[in-house]
Amino acid sequence: MLLLKELHREFRKGDWDMPQRDRYVALRHEVAEKLMPLFADLDETGMLLLWTHGPTINNHNHSTIDDLALSGENSGIQLVKKEK
Repeated sequence: MLLLKELHREFRKGDWDMPQRDRYVALRHEVAEKLMPLFADLDETGMLLLWTHGPTINNHNHSTIDDLALSGENSGIQLVKKEK
């Protein structure tokens, strides 16, 4: 995680070479792949909530992640709204 944070800081500066960029992207993929099973477990136990600015379901401003689908990783964990 330290390397990921360091590379992220460099990425935000925008001044780096391609091998460094490639390493950053690869590391993001690696971390996301390792974390995805944890997100699935948290979803199974109802521990992930999505908070929004306005009412969503049953006039509440939150819903479980059940309303979202894990769509994979694209250099980060991606969630999409489930189609009803």
